Amino acid sequence: MGKKTSFWTFTAALILFFFLAFPMGVSAADFPYGIHATGQYPFDDGDGTKDDPFLISTPQQLAQLAYDVAQDVSYRDQYLKLTADLDLDGLDWQPIGASATEEFMGHFDGNHKTVENLSIGSSATPSNLQEVGLFGYVAYATIQHLTIENAAVYSSLPGYYGEIGILAGDVTGTLISFCSASGSISASSRSGSTIGGLVGSIDSSKDYGLVGCSATVDILVASEYDGDVGGLIGESSSPMIACNATGNLSGDGYLGGLAGDSNATIVDCFATGNISSSEMAGGLVGNNDGNIYNSYATGAVYGYKYSGGLVGYHSYYNSLIGNCYATGNVSAGAGSSDGGGLIGCSGSMLNSYAAGQVTNGQGLTEYLYAATAVNCFWNSSLNATGGAGLGKTTSELQDPSFLLLLNDPALTGRKPFFRDWIIVTPRPKLPAAFE
Repeated sequence: MGKKTSFWTFTAALILFFFLAFPMGVSAADFPYGIHATGQYPFDDGDGTKDDPFLISTPQQLAQLAYDVAQDVSYRDQYLKLTADLDLDGLDWQPIGASATEEFMGHFDGNHKTVENLSIGSSATPSNLQEVGLFGYVAYATIQHLTIENAAVYSSLPGYYGEIGILAGDVTGTLISFCSASGSISASSRSGSTIGGLVGSIDSSKDYGLVGCSATVDILVASEYDGDVGGLIGESSSPMIACNATGNLSGDGYLGGLAGDSNATIVDCFATGNISSSEMAGGLVGNNDGNIYNSYATGAVYGYKYSGGLVGYHSYYNSLIGNCYATGNVSAGAGSSDGGGLIGCSGSMLNSYAAGQVTNGQGLTEYLYAATAVNCFWNSSLNATGGAGLGKTTSELQDPSFLLLLNDPALTGRKPFFRDWIIVTPRPKLPAAFE
């Protein structure tokens, strides 16, 4: 009898530990409006087909969607459409698809509507969910034409990591197009989370990714081990096209104004936020293992190791940065001296320049490892050395003749999709009465 009691006591303790250490989704009691059954707040109309989607016009119906998905109703291959702006003020939101076993698999059309005041957790009681956002876990779905404004996310994961984004936490096999988010994220974790202003992480797929998306989200992160944190997305293995981010980032890990870690193609993107990291930082991407074209960053960047105006660390293996620039000042830790005006530690770059001042590093890159820098330039008025490329004064970088170098059609290696460079004249400031 004693042995059996000890066995069951041990088993119960083990089960209790499992649930405490690895939280499983949310219970019915956690859902807003006292939702406890499917169909409690039915959609306005529709049968879920592409031509006749389910119509959502109230916060209650959106919360019903979250409840349904938590009950393993994934809405796989079904269509939903938002028909009104929604205000979620006062609700502690439970994500639509709170875990990999409760994923959303439908097609959500925001219909150019806005969801305001999304709140997950609080400063006093942060969320302990691993998949955090308006949507938590999204698989083989589409989300389009949705704006989220004035969101606030507080997360604390003391024993594990999470995927956190204002729109979605963890995304796989999904196209997200023309969506935007504004607000703030404050997160802490032990193992290092993937955190983005719009999306936490998105998996590898050349046919999906982010198109025409943006985020204005300030992010503060504390982590014992390095995570991936980006103004738009924390970690991306899918393309990003015509996207931008303008939030400021500060904390531990691999931080980038657009993406913390990217191993996919980035085209026609930009970031303007200031970045400060205890490890690796880039104005656009913290750690990059893919191609970047026609993109730029303007924020100030600090990273203790591998700090770059555009990219902190750029892989030398089969990846290229082309037709890009960075204008922000860059500084690296005094003990590392791995700062670069464009890239801290660099693979190949082409037809690009850096205009900022670098502290503890060099004007273009600190290291050019097994790679080339063709037709690349750095600011010799602010930096004594460039590490690679050709130095030009501030006046030379601003002179119209500089365009001839960047737009040379005979440039070796020039891609047909490289955009022509132009000089942008700032708009004159209007009188106060017209502002």
